[in-house]
Amino acid sequence: MSPAVDSVADGGRGRLPHESTSCASRIWDAPVALWGSVALAIIRLAPHYPNMTPLTALGVYAGARLRFWTSLAIVFPALIVTDVVIGCMDLNAPWNGTRSFTAFSWATPFVYLTVAINVALSGLVLRRFHPLKLVPVCLFGSLQFFVVTNFAAWLVGSMYPHTFDGLVVCYAMGLPFLGNQILGDLCYTGAIFAVHAVVTQYARFSSERFSSKPSAAAGDATATESLC
Repeated sequence: MSPAVDSVADGGRGRLPHESTSCASRIWDAPVALWGSVALAIIRLAPHYPNMTPLTALGVYAGARLRFWTSLAIVFPALIVTDVVIGCMDLNAPWNGTRSFTAFSWATPFVYLTVAINVALSGLVLRRFHPLKLVPVCLFGSLQFFVVTNFAAWLVGSMYPHTFDGLVVCYAMGLPFLGNQILGDLCYTGAIFAVHAVVTQYARFSSERFSSKPSAAAGDATATESLC
């Protein structure tokens, strides 16, 4: 099969090394992404180190395995729901003296933008999947989140002066969180692709074992007929 035909048959997405050329293994792409969105929601709501969530990992996985808009339709609802829940929880926080609803702020569109960037980049770079591509894609996802969100904090927020020095200070204040971001993104990305590999490998094994049973039964029938 030519590369062009293979690309069309594969739906424009690359296969993991363990996958066959059939589309059977791809039926697990969306379920794994959905479970990843559930994990994202749980981890965001549970106590965790700052910036250590599966947000980048889920965007990278969904972008590599699903269509762009399908990926956003899976990731964004998890973000929206958890943002609303966190906003409700913050209503009674001691620091929230005005009891204002903080679920959505000036920073929200920029966070969602970083997710879309990760999905789009992953869809391009991981179209033909190779494990070694995961690390640079994941690192880029961490860095662009750091650059975009801190630039937004300087541009729209009131914490830093709107000068070059203020921008430098803003990025400097965000550096302690970058280490957590990179570590969490690498671990969660490896974990979600590992889950995908295990699930699809098990599904493939079960499918092959099931499909081999009729062949065995047909062989027994042929042997019986020859004896007669």
